[in-house]
Amino acid sequence: ALARGKTALRAAFGNGLDDQLALEAQLQGECGATADFREGVAASMNAVEEALSAFVRGQLIVCCILAMVYSVALSIIGVNGGAVIGILAGLLGFVPYLGLTVGLLLSLLSIALAYAGLGQILAVAIVFTAVPALDTAFITPNVVGGKPGLNPFLVIVALLVGAELLGFLGLLLAVPTAAILRALLRVWIHSYRESRFYLGEDAESSDRPQPPEQSSSQA
Repeated sequence: ALARGKTALRAAFGNGLDDQLALEAQLQGECGATADFREGVAASMNAVEEALSAFVRGQLIVCCILAMVYSVALSIIGVNGGAVIGILAGLLGFVPYLGLTVGLLLSLLSIALAYAGLGQILAVAIVFTAVPALDTAFITPNVVGGKPGLNPFLVIVALLVGAELLGFLGLLLAVPTAAILRALLRVWIHSYRESRFYLGEDAESSDRPQPPEQSSSQA
């Protein structure tokens, strides 16, 4: 019935109706492309937001773990105020080297005020050497990398590359940048696999609005 109606309208109005229908089909295709673009941008923004949120949550967990480890280690050594110094050092670990520097300086100051021998200084030096090494090799790659889905090896590589390229700033931005790139790459690959270019000409021709057929009377 719809085809007969179109045929009757073409017979009444001539080629003007065909041109109008073709224009409407073109506009529908352009609107579909715009909607696809908006969906792609929204998906990319959501992926970036999720990656950054996962990084922040992972980093907070690492800071809590470091605060606990430092507090226990300094208390066992016998540093006055070791628990407070350890908590401060762990929470400041969000910024590379800041927690390590503050914790070491406060521990040495506490030891200087209540000197108990060279062994205590040596023990503090061991703590602030072993814990950062443990954090770099195991804690951060597994906790921070696991939240946004990064492989621990990739986290280490990102930290090394960031430190080599930008130094301190590179260490600070390496992991969140890697997490964002991974999230965007997954979104782009998913969009590409659902695109008409990847699916082939058959999918494109089936989704494309068909132009109106010419009636046999006009042929």
